[in-house]
Amino acid sequence: HCHCLSAVTMALRRLPGAAAAAAMGGSARAQPAASSSAYRLLALGGRRSIATTTVAAMRRPLSSPAAETMAQAAGRAAAVQTRQLSMVPPGTSPAPSPTAITMEEAEAVLGTTKTFIELGLPGRKLDEIRDESTGENVQSKWQRMMEIRLRCELHVINAFGYEASEMGMMAYRQTMSALLQRTLPQDMARIQGVDQEIWAIMIRRTFNVETESIDLGKATQVVAMVTSRMQQDAFLEAVKEKLDAMPATSTPLEKNAELQNHLLEVWTEVLPTYGYEGETGYVKFQAALVEHSADPSIATLINSALMTVTTRTGLNQAG
Repeated sequence: HCHCLSAVTMALRRLPGAAAAAAMGGSARAQPAASSSAYRLLALGGRRSIATTTVAAMRRPLSSPAAETMAQAAGRAAAVQTRQLSMVPPGTSPAPSPTAITMEEAEAVLGTTKTFIELGLPGRKLDEIRDESTGENVQSKWQRMMEIRLRCELHVINAFGYEASEMGMMAYRQTMSALLQRTLPQDMARIQGVDQEIWAIMIRRTFNVETESIDLGKATQVVAMVTSRMQQDAFLEAVKEKLDAMPATSTPLEKNAELQNHLLEVWTEVLPTYGYEGETGYVKFQAALVEHSADPSIATLINSALMTVTTRTGLNQAG
């Protein structure tokens, strides 16, 4: 899950041609509708949950030039594949998304999402990932988990007036950001509590792992070590050589997947030093990192490494 694209962007890029309603078990009636991503990337910190995108990362808008540049690059690369998400019939204009969201509505979105994941089809699909014996690696499982969450949340926000597309998710993110910036501490804690419960359910059902907390100092130390390794010349040159050797017909998505494999190797080399062994350790750390994803120090480390890796490998030119 160490990726050149965020959880949100990668999940959006891989969704098949079915509307959010179809993902929830309804009929597939998806129609194309162009969109572009404005989500901040946390590629090198693991596939971040939609919950983090809508809560932790929303505490402040995009402020880093590196983050803005990479978000724009990701949007260009993802735009074509994300068109399939819209429920809006071709040749028509969707109704404008809400320009504000109330605390009650925000809690309802998260609460409904939690209910679907806990009791509905999305949760059963997470169980299927856990129970399959296909030899699938951890990053692929994580990606599928994120796609399920994304589809679920698109379905939920559509009921609150947002288009079931990446543009709708972007509008939801913006209204949530505005809400959280003026929210009282006790209300923020309540929202974060539901957010963390959703994340814990997803991790438990997909990986049979219980989430654990990690103090900010240790989290920063681990991220600093990992991102430092990822920016070493020898690593970057080796990765670029591998990517350049791929067939000329390789898509940006395929190249990104190859990059993810190399980044995952760095994580799995570093994490045991800090007590996180194997797949379970990797999942536990990435889940714990969610709590600190909006910390300025961690965000700076990740943005810097993301910019270096994608620039040196040429993937920031995708799309």
